[in-house]
Amino acid sequence: MTIFINQSVEADNISEDRFIFNDADDYFVFATTGDVSQNFITFGKGANDFVTASNVSHNWITFGDGNFDRVEGANDVSWNWITFGDGGSDYVSTGGNMSHNLITFGDGVGNGVSAYGDISQNGITFGNGGENFIGDSYGNMSQNKITFGNGDSDNVSVGSSSRDAITFGNGFEDSFDASGNIDHDTITFGNGADELAFVRGNSSYDTVKFGNGDFDYLDIWGSSSNDTVNLGNGSSDYVSLDGTAHDLIIVGNGNSDNVYLGSGRAVGGDTVITGTGAHDKFPLKLIVMPTRLVSH
Repeated sequence: MTIFINQSVEADNISEDRFIFNDADDYFVFATTGDVSQNFITFGKGANDFVTASNVSHNWITFGDGNFDRVEGANDVSWNWITFGDGGSDYVSTGGNMSHNLITFGDGVGNGVSAYGDISQNGITFGNGGENFIGDSYGNMSQNKITFGNGDSDNVSVGSSSRDAITFGNGFEDSFDASGNIDHDTITFGNGADELAFVRGNSSYDTVKFGNGDFDYLDIWGSSSNDTVNLGNGSSDYVSLDGTAHDLIIVGNGNSDNVYLGSGRAVGGDTVITGTGAHDKFPLKLIVMPTRLVSH
């Protein structure tokens, strides 16, 4: 093992070395054609520090509180322990797949994780900065544990999602958006208002829980089967499920909540448990099998 002190390195492959940097900006560990693997890399509080390679794997990488710190893999990022400080616009990205990483961000704003391939079996934790994101619009996301802090406007945007556990904090306008199908996910929102879960494909065996904020919204365009939706005690929440089958919707005690189950494709057999709020609406359309309305 070679130990580099305050010295950026650019080489074909970089493996089994140790790097320690001070608080100056623009330090880097850059593999020009190959991999960065099995290294211990510690950056200071400077900005724009980065690790870049074709593949980034089995490293322990720690950044300070500078902005624009990043880890980039042209192909894959896997089996790394990556920790960022409280800087903003920090990110981990890959042109391929991202798997088996433990990634922790501080309280900066606009931090993110993105991939053009699949994101699977990662633990990803964000701080309280807000506007943090997971972006995987072109691939699949599966078996991840993702936790956001209490900042506003945090977002997960994916192609499809399976067996993911996604927890948002108490910020406002947090959102989950899937362009494809989701299954066996648990998506939990905090007590902020204007939370959104939007699925353009099908949903099956998923659990979506909203907190006590107002104007929370769930919209599933495809079929919905064996899902559980739990609304908090906020008012003016809205649930729209299309092509339902054996779903359970639990309405909180807020006022003016709306639950819409409709389309000719609906199988039915759904259960809606109502709360004690006033002016709730349950327009159930074209249900083939009976839908049960049950009061608390």
